[in-house]
Amino acid sequence: EAAGLCEQGNGTSLLDGGPALNPSGGTMSGLTPCACGLTRIIEAVKQLQGEAQGIQIDGADTAMITKILNINPDEIKEGMRVKVVWADKIKGTPKDIKGFEPIGGD
Repeated sequence: EAAGLCEQGNGTSLLDGGPALNPSGGTMSGLTPCACGLTRIIEAVKQLQGEAQGIQIDGADTAMITKILNINPDEIKEGMRVKVVWADKIKGTPKDIKGFEPIGGD
């Protein structure tokens, strides 16, 4: 709603049963830029421990915190298509993912 994706009070109309992304609302919830990284980690831990009151994702058992590469943060948009950027040496761990970068189109 605050991002202008729908009218105020109609945010639930955008839910389609897909994976929940950023259930805390992230920086639109009033976080300071210097605290954003730590806040994402805290949110992930609370989800996995079943303690994210009011925004708990039922059955959450995996969390992933990553970054968007090769783009100005002001240009990132919700729904933007991205592709994975792999580490130079693949070891079969989550650290194999360096991050994600935008792909063509909107």
